[in-house]
Amino acid sequence: MTPVYVTQPCMPPLGEFIPYLETIWRNKWLSNAGPVHEQLEAELAQYLGVEHIALVANGMIALTIALQALEIAGEVITTPFSFVATSNAILSGG
Repeated sequence: MTPVYVTQPCMPPLGEFIPYLETIWRNKWLSNAGPVHEQLEAELAQYLGVEHIALVANGMIALTIALQALEIAGEVITTPFSFVATSNAILSGG
């Protein structure tokens, strides 16, 4: 039986990633505040025309940061069909 894929990532050719991977290997810095991370934030902010931007690992962290930054608190009603991380973000961020 052949699998039927609902989604498939759209990825550029591997050769386009090689220079970034070489930079990461050379610097031995894989994430937060590393040169590639900083470059992506700067270029993305410029492209979007915004002064500040923060890249995070996942949606739960983004929701938590947003709730804390906006000082949102109180009762929250959410759907039972959401991933558990949504509720976790509310609990830890609000």
